[in-house]
Amino acid sequence: MRKDLTINKTQISEWIENENPEIIQQTEHALEQYAACFQETPPVGLKNRILEQISGLNAGRQIIDLKNPPLLTEKSNLLDWTLALKGIEPPMDFEDIHLEPIHQDEKVQLFVAWVRKLVPEEVHHDLLESFMLLEGSCTCHIKDINGNTRQVFMNAGDFITMQIGEEHDIEITSEKPTKAILQWLKIAA
Repeated sequence: MRKDLTINKTQISEWIENENPEIIQQTEHALEQYAACFQETPPVGLKNRILEQISGLNAGRQIIDLKNPPLLTEKSNLLDWTLALKGIEPPMDFEDIHLEPIHQDEKVQLFVAWVRKLVPEEVHHDLLESFMLLEGSCTCHIKDINGNTRQVFMNAGDFITMQIGEEHDIEITSEKPTKAILQWLKIAA
């Protein structure tokens, strides 16, 4: 005959609220025994599958040198950029948008951008604007040169490039300011 292992919420509350060290130790022991009754052995090979997944996630990693950063692309790694930008923070009292320059040369400008509410509508004719969200979420409202509109919902790790001539504005949907790595890539005329 199997022992009844039923525990109700009232019993758990009484055990947790008790200040007697002996009863607390007995409670811990009872809970460990209870958990052991339901312990399952993981499937054979699970450990190797998990380690392979972790290896795959780390395969594309690189250390980013902010003095000579790579171009931002759809293959850019959120963790790589987060680590590279660690310690760079906006002023506490910034209004709605703050851009912190990171790198600039004749072809590209790179910024860390923080936005509280909205990036007003803009259009670029001489550069490609790309960004990857590092923190927060937003909705991009985009109208192409033919007048077609679309919305793109973005979260941390998402990447987008605004094409030449696309009108766009960005609405922040997270409670905290959105943080992004922003790239302006100049196009030869």
